[in-house]
Amino acid sequence: MGMFDCVHVPVKCPYCGWVTRDGQTKDFDRLLNHFKIGDDVSQWINEGYIDCIYDCRSPSCRAKAEARDIKRQGCRSGFGMLFDVFIEVKRGKVTRNYQITKLWDGDTNDQEIDTTKIC
Repeated sequence: MGMFDCVHVPVKCPYCGWVTRDGQTKDFDRLLNHFKIGDDVSQWINEGYIDCIYDCRSPSCRAKAEARDIKRQGCRSGFGMLFDVFIEVKRGKVTRNYQITKLWDGDTNDQEIDTTKIC
């Protein structure tokens, strides 16, 4: 996976409803920096979205991911259920608005989501 930065914006898991508090992005410098709601990211993005991957590790998502991974590869991966999220940036600041863009169920059923609406 390599280096990344963390974005701390709470997002509701589309699989189970658990609130996952942070995701990872490669849209910035990839120096393990941490960004939260209200932080200035204008040197990278002034208006638009931060492309993130979130990993839900609720008990139900961990159980689902473990069963999937054991079936697929014979062992656990250590990940929960993964999903992609766009975090909105307005006037160079990280906002709490987001849109889930893809569900990674690990099978051939990975789902692209309509990204025309932001939560």
